[in-house]
Amino acid sequence: MKKYILGTLLVIASLGLSSIFFLNEGEGEGTQEGVDWKWLVPEGFSGCAVIRYNVEGAEPLTINENNEFVFEVPRDRVIETSSPQDYGWVNEDHAGPFQISAYYVDEDGKIIEEIPWEDIGPGSNGTFVDADGTEYHHATQYFNADRSPFTKCPKIAQ
Repeated sequence: MKKYILGTLLVIASLGLSSIFFLNEGEGEGTQEGVDWKWLVPEGFSGCAVIRYNVEGAEPLTINENNEFVFEVPRDRVIETSSPQDYGWVNEDHAGPFQISAYYVDEDGKIIEEIPWEDIGPGSNGTFVDADGTEYHHATQYFNADRSPFTKCPKIAQ
């Protein structure tokens, strides 16, 4: 009889612990931290785009109703903003975008097609310091490009 009671208690305890685990496993799902980046890239674009941060007189970044920064890549491939590089980050340990999406757009800015994930290359954040000690904060993103570290990006310094 003791074995039966002990076995029953073990089964109940196991079921209870399993229930707690499964109920808590999904906690936080659907909770987004950080801002998505949506790139609007000129049709046929291939290469590296650069975001220059802290540019005096440039427009600040804005977060739209979909929790996105929308970056419209100009033909010169350089986006300038007065916003700091860490704007939209969760914290120092979670830098950059939550998700990235990219689309080809026509000359009027109308979306033509989504750029497949495999054609969205690596991106990076960094700081360039010139000879006089001026810091230039930037981010880069590649689209349909050779992914070698020697693929050239536009000049980072202003």
